[in-house]
Amino acid sequence: MNKHIGRCGISCCVTSGPRGLLLTPHWAVMVSNEGPVVNLFSKGDYKVKLGDGSEVEMKQETSYPEDGIVQIIVKSDNRKQFALRIRIPTWSKNTTLKVNHEKVECAQGRYAVINRVWNPLDSIILTLDMRGRIIDAPSGAPAIAIMRGPLLLSIDDRMVKPDNTVLEIVRNDDGTVTLTPLSEKPDGIWMAFSVPFAFYRWPNAPAILKSVTFCDYQSAGNQFSSHNAFRSWLPQPFNMLAPFPYDTWKLTYEQMRPLLPPDNKVSY
Repeated sequence: MNKHIGRCGISCCVTSGPRGLLLTPHWAVMVSNEGPVVNLFSKGDYKVKLGDGSEVEMKQETSYPEDGIVQIIVKSDNRKQFALRIRIPTWSKNTTLKVNHEKVECAQGRYAVINRVWNPLDSIILTLDMRGRIIDAPSGAPAIAIMRGPLLLSIDDRMVKPDNTVLEIVRNDDGTVTLTPLSEKPDGIWMAFSVPFAFYRWPNAPAILKSVTFCDYQSAGNQFSSHNAFRSWLPQPFNMLAPFPYDTWKLTYEQMRPLLPPDNKVSY
């Protein structure tokens, strides 16, 4: 009997991810005793049942996270009072929230509560802070990652090539980093941004700006090939002579070879 039968070479993580995604409709828009609770920003129609048995229907119009603007339209047929809660992400420092063009107070990391009598087609506009922000390595290592809204950004060897510079990230005075959207990008890349770095020709020389292209983490390395490398944590300073650590995947996958049938055609 072939000892390899029944071994598919996957872990529970591979199936837990899809299971988690399939639960999204259950928490995207929920309901409390006082009214609807909006947790997820995604285009679509949502309907919840209030405590008195009546229904509230809402429509979200947005291209989030490509941009940070979310419109929520209340589509109930009759005027009705309830408290609508909207999640304000912790990372969104400068957020604006308006109902029919009137500003509503909100705070990062909390739910904004809008308690009012709602009329059919009342409109809510939420504008989130999508400025680039820098995350320092929690280990204390001299490395940074760049976030845009909820998305982690990465460099990919389709867009970033080795050169002889040593780079440091350019931080704005408020700690943010400037992200310039790029319209031209390789096939398979969802979003791409130009990010400013500085390099120095010699110690104490004036800084020279250099733009480095980043893409969203979801698109990075999506050729699923050992020849398509990417990375998200960048040491500071960052040596561009060898920006990508090729072949480190073998440290994990070489150990899985004994689980594969002798005639397996997987190429290493």
